[in-house]
Amino acid sequence: MKRHLLTLFALFISVFAFSQADFSWKANEVSEKDLVITFTGMLDEGWHINDQSVNLENSEGVEMAGEPAVTTTDMGGRTKVVIVQHFKITNAAYSARGYMEYLICTDGMCLAPQNVDFDYRSAAHIKEKPNYAAELEAKMKEMYEFFDPSQDPLWKPVTPEAKAAAGGDAEGGAASSHGGGWRIFLLGILGGLVALLTPCVWPIIPLTISFFIKTEKGIKGAVLFGLSIIAIFMALAVGITTAFGANTLNQLSTSAGFNVACFIFLVIFGLSFIGLFNIALPQSWGNALDMKSSNTTGIVSIFLMALTLVVVSFSCTAPIVGTLLVEVASGGGSGTMLGLFGFSLALALPFMVFAMFPSALKSLPKSGNWMTLIKVTLGFLELAFSLKFLSVADMAYGWGILPRFLFLAIWIILFAMLGVYYIFKAKKLLHGVLLSIAPFALVIYLIPGLLGAPCTFVSAFAPPRVSDGTPTTWDVIMGNDDNVWGGSTASVATNENVYRDYGAAMEEAKRTSKKVFVDFTGYGCVNCRKMEAAVFTDARVRDAMAKMVCVQLYVDDRAAMPKPMRVTLNGNQRTVRTYGDLWSLLETYKFGFIAQPFYAILDAEGEILGEPYGYDEDVENFLKWIQNAK
Repeated sequence: MKRHLLTLFALFISVFAFSQADFSWKANEVSEKDLVITFTGMLDEGWHINDQSVNLENSEGVEMAGEPAVTTTDMGGRTKVVIVQHFKITNAAYSARGYMEYLICTDGMCLAPQNVDFDYRSAAHIKEKPNYAAELEAKMKEMYEFFDPSQDPLWKPVTPEAKAAAGGDAEGGAASSHGGGWRIFLLGILGGLVALLTPCVWPIIPLTISFFIKTEKGIKGAVLFGLSIIAIFMALAVGITTAFGANTLNQLSTSAGFNVACFIFLVIFGLSFIGLFNIALPQSWGNALDMKSSNTTGIVSIFLMALTLVVVSFSCTAPIVGTLLVEVASGGGSGTMLGLFGFSLALALPFMVFAMFPSALKSLPKSGNWMTLIKVTLGFLELAFSLKFLSVADMAYGWGILPRFLFLAIWIILFAMLGVYYIFKAKKLLHGVLLSIAPFALVIYLIPGLLGAPCTFVSAFAPPRVSDGTPTTWDVIMGNDDNVWGGSTASVATNENVYRDYGAAMEEAKRTSKKVFVDFTGYGCVNCRKMEAAVFTDARVRDAMAKMVCVQLYVDDRAAMPKPMRVTLNGNQRTVRTYGDLWSLLETYKFGFIAQPFYAILDAEGEILGEPYGYDEDVENFLKWIQNAK
């Protein structure tokens, strides 16, 4: 029942998705050198503006002056949004033409970016260029391709009636986003437990407990101490959510700047964990807080002690918290608060227990070499994980600087170094040899990947295998000429039916009278890689897909279209400049979803067969879903 409700909700959104905002614009020449254009819009209840930009296009005599200023006003159920953009006038005969692009979201989803066009001319420009409109129209026809989805039957939105006519009894999950709240919460708990074992946090346990013994705070004080730790990290979560908004991090997840910044961030902290340098807040901060907590009584002293723990342990907790936040960003959604709640809970509970029962400290192992091993291990893992973000930017923008071969080679070197480190740095040689088994096993597993082996265990991190119709070296060695799903140009066992363009795939379906398997995916989509490794490599799935025309659409593909497309939606036009924007628009307009992975089976006329399918690694469910698509 839940699955069907989710699907019906998606279909409802597909019909009404573009009625959530209504913007108009007004120009005001406030001086000879200053032009102001004001955009005013009303958002329906539950929607908020999440990002906006103003862009000039085919303009004369004006320049952008700063970033747009945004104000919002609650109008009793609806929200009034006012966006003000200043322009510098450099010529009295000027024309200011362009568009304001904006993104609107609920707490659970965002629509594809939308545009509001503006075109304002000064009196001098009107007098100087009487044929401006005709010249502009000719230029527009030359510059843009024009498209109205409502006039294309293949883009027809999926309606509840169409879904009901198709049957809708297919087995399988409704479309879902990356992971979910529970996953982020559990990752936070895992991060907190790992932080406890680092050399910055573990030694603080007896020091903290001695504070409670001396001050006789008791069980009540221990509980307040734990709650204070949680409150500090939740304050951090609220600050991040307020600063960025619930969905901004998700929108940044395939941005080149964001991913490169994450890559640099993780490399810096990874090298810090390994021991090349130390990142820490000024020691005086921790000393001052410790002294203040000792000289203060009551709840304030307990909170200051908790704050002391957070500050002193910064050099070990910051990389873990940072990695968690990066994962939240790449996974999408508003999981910042859930993640940091899980982290702080796992970090606080042991301190609360030991504060309640100080005698339990006697059974704790002493800090020492084992903690250094844990910290260095985390450092190598940070360095390995950092490559995922560089890879996402590399694939989305087509730089070609980090192909799969190089990615796997770097991982092999990193984990080989970790194995060698264990052997030479463990307290006993036997312990080092035992510890080195895992990293060396991973190295052995990855080496065939250099020859083209699937290496499905790391498919969520490594770039996909290129599958252009030519068997890889590994395929030749193993006598397997099938190219498995997961390539950047083809995706299924028999790749002659795989397309990267929706229109071309539908044309092939009409020619061959086949069904169409549509896969909305993304370079930065971890769950997409998991589905490809767990489901699409199954021989039965590959055989079933070979009977259909398969099209794989990357919603974060930053490759520019040969001509920007002017898309008409409900009488308004917006500009689509990249293939990723086009496929994102298709997913939102036709199916009412923005999540990936998202799968649908269509007939040659573009009508959906059965219901959509989302992230579910159960092969049997996926096969039933395909079989019931009638």
